[in-house]
Amino acid sequence: MTQLDQHIEQWIQDTGNPAKHDEAKKFYAEKIMPQLLEHLKDIDIVGKQLRENGGVDTLFSVLGMTPAPIVITQHLLQPKNHVIFYDKNIKVKDDKILAHLDSNPTYVMFEDESFGTIYETMKEMLIVSEGGNMVIDITGGKKSMTAAAAIFAKDFDFNIVYVDMSSPGSYIPAIHQTRPGSERLNLVYSPLRDLPELFH
Repeated sequence: MTQLDQHIEQWIQDTGNPAKHDEAKKFYAEKIMPQLLEHLKDIDIVGKQLRENGGVDTLFSVLGMTPAPIVITQHLLQPKNHVIFYDKNIKVKDDKILAHLDSNPTYVMFEDESFGTIYETMKEMLIVSEGGNMVIDITGGKKSMTAAAAIFAKDFDFNIVYVDMSSPGSYIPAIHQTRPGSERLNLVYSPLRDLPELFH
């Protein structure tokens, strides 16, 4: 059993204990996250392919209640520019998980959750970005945010990625969490791979 596996087992036990909730969050951020990022980088396929095929110029991320997927995607893609969108209910300051980002991101808050606001806010950030090979991570955020982000991504030729589980058994119902280490970056849509004319 690796040190990462030992830490994961301890974290699962602590997370299942309401009295240790805060302690478990801190343990995850400080002990598991650094090792997890190294582990995922070693086994990642999608991020490696994108990095080797021109790299990622701009990454748009939608932040939800769990910031870990954003950090995982950023580490696997290593974008030149990183923009994180979030709503007013999310706290981004002093988050111990987001502290693992090494992308120096720009944070942009959605004024509301309407399709028009999300779409136009992303469009404004696209104008100030440098273009190139663009990726959007739709793992986080509410479903309305994810849907708007996916439509925006398709309209502006973004690759769409999602942090998924490697297998159904990776989900731990008792703590409502995915087992750390089972995350996989999934390329949901690529404007080059998924050309519309191929499906007509």
